[in-house]
Amino acid sequence: MQGAVSLMESEVLKIIVRGLAKPLILWFLLRRTMHGYEILNQLAEITGQRFSPGTVYPMLYQMEEIGLITGEWEQRGKRRRKLYKITEKGLRALKQFGDVFSKCFDLLFRDIANLSQSIYQKIVGKESTDVSE
Repeated sequence: MQGAVSLMESEVLKIIVRGLAKPLILWFLLRRTMHGYEILNQLAEITGQRFSPGTVYPMLYQMEEIGLITGEWEQRGKRRRKLYKITEKGLRALKQFGDVFSKCFDLLFRDIANLSQSIYQKIVGKESTDVSE
């Protein structure tokens, strides 16, 4: 049963991390231009999750199509690769995401801290009751 819980937890974490991929890509590109393979590596390094090219490249194409990023082909010897950079629209979207994310996480972490305190009090309360019996 414990293995099933771990598998479920890892699937939930995977879904959450995948949901953060686009804002993370914008953040990477805020710092510098990158090609797709670099973005794949950065996502893996930051999140601890492996992303396939079949997941990331469609995201990049979609982000480019809606104007959050631009891509420019570069020739390196015999290899061609596309360098991506963030646009003004992408900067605005990243700022908006940051505002929403910050507010949500402030509330979430406050409630988690309160929850942890509540659980702690229940545990300590039980131990106190058990000792007095």
